[in-house]
Amino acid sequence: MGHPIAIACTAAFRRQVLALAERRNVSVGDLLRAVAILLPPQALDEMTDPGEPPLFERDTVVLKSGAHKGETLKRKPRLQVRLKENLSFDKDAATLRKALALALALDKREWALSLENTKQRAQRKTRHDKNEQRIAELERGIERLAFRPLPSNCRTLEDACYIFGLRASVRPSEEQVRRRFRDLASVFHPDAVKGDHERMSQLNQAMLLFKDYNILSS
Repeated sequence: MGHPIAIACTAAFRRQVLALAERRNVSVGDLLRAVAILLPPQALDEMTDPGEPPLFERDTVVLKSGAHKGETLKRKPRLQVRLKENLSFDKDAATLRKALALALALDKREWALSLENTKQRAQRKTRHDKNEQRIAELERGIERLAFRPLPSNCRTLEDACYIFGLRASVRPSEEQVRRRFRDLASVFHPDAVKGDHERMSQLNQAMLLFKDYNILSS
């Protein structure tokens, strides 16, 4: 019959899982086994745990046997599951909820399965590694570009060169200034991920100073 496991969950999540099992004419344990067979355990890392029920949500249970037969008690909503075999992932409640959430996502076509051979898997890993490397390079670039804002407004050519990361002892060219402004503005514009209103304001002040010193054409 398998080992019984009680998975604490919200009543709404329980209804969704039981409805899916009924539509597919399977048990909840079958849903968990299907996820274990079709998907690697790493797939669960991308799922969010639906979580346990809040404190106010409790089932009313009537005891059917024993000395307290007929009495009622309150307990967390739960899914009763029988697992006949080992799974490829842990059997703790959080992991089992995530596996069932993944089954629901597949049923709703929020996720899709695809087959890939060893070569395709290697190519996908290479693309992933390149993306990770690119992100790391961008983060390092942002750290290099992230000047410390001046305590007061940008007032001198030296201030402007500092903000742009240029040498104050060498008069910059218009091309240098405009290229660096594009790079910095793409990072610090308030609408960007790393947006910073104070830094963007000082960038604009620096641009005005470069125009005052005839480094930028109007």
